[in-house]
Amino acid sequence: MKCTICGAENLEGAAYCEDCGSKLPTAPSPEMEEVEEIIEEEEPLGEPEETPTGEIICPACGSENPAGSKFCDDCGASLDTIAAEEEMEEEVEVIEGEEGEEEGPPETPIGVAKLVLESTGEEYVLDKDIVNIGRQSPADGIFPEIDMTDIDQEAYISRRHARIIRKDDGFLFEDVGSSNGSFINNVRIAQGVQQFLNVGDEIRLGKTVMKLI
Repeated sequence: MKCTICGAENLEGAAYCEDCGSKLPTAPSPEMEEVEEIIEEEEPLGEPEETPTGEIICPACGSENPAGSKFCDDCGASLDTIAAEEEMEEEVEVIEGEEGEEEGPPETPIGVAKLVLESTGEEYVLDKDIVNIGRQSPADGIFPEIDMTDIDQEAYISRRHARIIRKDDGFLFEDVGSSNGSFINNVRIAQGVQQFLNVGDEIRLGKTVMKLI
């Protein structure tokens, strides 16, 4: 064995140089060489496996570990593969859930209701504090928010027939002096009396019928 300091040749297996006393490099034993060869020939570890109950089996030592473990409790081997797959599955589920959500129809604003005409399905939004119902008369300066001129060809509805008043707790109906009267659910409403309206109530003015929704 050659000394790396002085270059002198020494007996095989000597620990120190006989000439300069320097420590000689240790040659690997045959056993160590065999171990190194075995390590090089070993195949890489397989992937961690998951049991039906959710526990993770270590690919290095075969020990079972709690679900979600990143390292084996017995040998310390990495179990990140399954943990990473579970995280990816959760992310995919979240993304799919977001994509599957569909927007519903726009909600009616709070405090807003509609009258639906029974004959045609036409809708009148009650979006003001006072909504007048009647027939248009430009000569008299009458332009009601809900104009029944085209609907009521026989003029059963008065020009100033009724009005709907919006309050914090709902809507009130008032006949303001019609000739043929106003009916809620087939009950005649006296002129000047404010009647509270409920969703689904049927309002009849002459031959025209509307429903509150």
